[in-house]
Amino acid sequence: MTHGVRLKPLWWVLVPEEDAAATMPLDPSTGRRWLEGGPRHAASAQSVYFHPGTMAEAQRLRTLLDGIGRPFPTTREVHQALAQAPELTRLYEFHAEPGDRWYLRNTSRMEKGSPFENRRWQLVFDTPGQSLTLTLEGEQLETLFKLMPLLNGELTFEQLVQSLRGDEPGKFLLRQLAHGGALEAAPLPSFCVGDLPELLFLGHSSLALRHGEELVVIDPIGFPSNEQLSGTTRPFFPVISRATAFVISHHHWDHLHFQTLVRLPRQTPFLVPRNQQESFINPSVARYLRHLGFTDVRECDPWEEVRVGGLRLRFAPFYGEPFGLGSHFDGLTYHIEFGGRRLYGTVDAWRDELGDMEATVARVAEWGPLDLFLFGASDQHHAPPYNAPGYRYFSNELQDRPDLMRYHPNTGDAERWARVLRPRILMPYAEFIFDGARRMDLTFDDLEQQAPATLGDVEASRHKEAHLQWCQRLSQLSRNVGLPLLVLHPMQGVRA
Repeated sequence: MTHGVRLKPLWWVLVPEEDAAATMPLDPSTGRRWLEGGPRHAASAQSVYFHPGTMAEAQRLRTLLDGIGRPFPTTREVHQALAQAPELTRLYEFHAEPGDRWYLRNTSRMEKGSPFENRRWQLVFDTPGQSLTLTLEGEQLETLFKLMPLLNGELTFEQLVQSLRGDEPGKFLLRQLAHGGALEAAPLPSFCVGDLPELLFLGHSSLALRHGEELVVIDPIGFPSNEQLSGTTRPFFPVISRATAFVISHHHWDHLHFQTLVRLPRQTPFLVPRNQQESFINPSVARYLRHLGFTDVRECDPWEEVRVGGLRLRFAPFYGEPFGLGSHFDGLTYHIEFGGRRLYGTVDAWRDELGDMEATVARVAEWGPLDLFLFGASDQHHAPPYNAPGYRYFSNELQDRPDLMRYHPNTGDAERWARVLRPRILMPYAEFIFDGARRMDLTFDDLEQQAPATLGDVEASRHKEAHLQWCQRLSQLSRNVGLPLLVLHPMQGVRA
């Protein structure tokens, strides 16, 4: 059997050197570094535009504020805490405002050039044994971006070497990955797009929708766990690399996922929200992708229609995920017709300072009968609330805006929308679920009969209390609206 070379399914991150030690402490007893928290989105559009060192300083400031022990510390309490640790505010400035409101504002300026240039990075792989750590800068980072799409297991060693002919930096980096234990041999994938199900759940909120030989992948995100579930007949990265087009709903790290993006072919079209006014809370998805090397990025507006072969995509507004005051960003919800079916995805949309989803849902309902309604319902709140704005600043401002404390929709929101949309099937976007079991595909013709058992099947593999409560709320939602609920395992699909 012929084998290809691929990255092992493992955690890896790219972190500014100034942030690495604080955000990824080394365990001297094992030689391993902690990768599963904040550092895993260190190179995302949410964080990459800030000055290097921001992540580390923000982490120390959070610890300082947590020590006060109050959800809304007063100006005096924060000032006293900072007076004891002045070294913590190299990148953050303290501002006191009338009404006992305070801010710790990040002083970064948003540059127009590439956020990846002119800084040193640490590339860390959680390989067996000790973590593999490489320091990269300048052209070495460009080399990494070019090498990653070649490591999806579709090239033999000989083909890989041929692809790197004349690229000495690429060969050097490949040798470092091989010697560090980050690569493995795997059977070459054997599949064709036409054999995939019309709907393939990839994990979290990511879907692949097929019509004939055309494949649209939404918010691609691959974790080691869902990659391990894929097998040789439906291998994760080779499958999504065959996409005719990608759709990005919004810029958050779990929808515009750096570790997945850098492994995709750079010429495939991306359909992304049009950026109206760039800021730290609203970075341009198009600009970010172009700095990663993607050459065909198309910005789309709400209510715009795009055809991808036989698939019809209609975009709608996105209101939601408030992260502090003035945090509205440009995003898209999507209505897609594929293979004679219709899916509408609201993802994380709910409401923010500028509006809510009620009028949007009503208008989408006018487009006709809906087969699948994909929605979020995790009911997540900011805790502690001074963390809400992320790296932009810390503040007690939300004590005056309790309506912005919740940043994700809940099942009550989904129930209202379901009563308007009246879909055939409810499909909750699976709350950070990337693991599970291999399951046979379901069929659209029998989906009403097959769907009810899927929630219990997924629930049986959950251990976190938050996931179990989520499943219980979903079950109640299904009963309330009298509609079947579909919850798939990663890499499980629905066929015609």
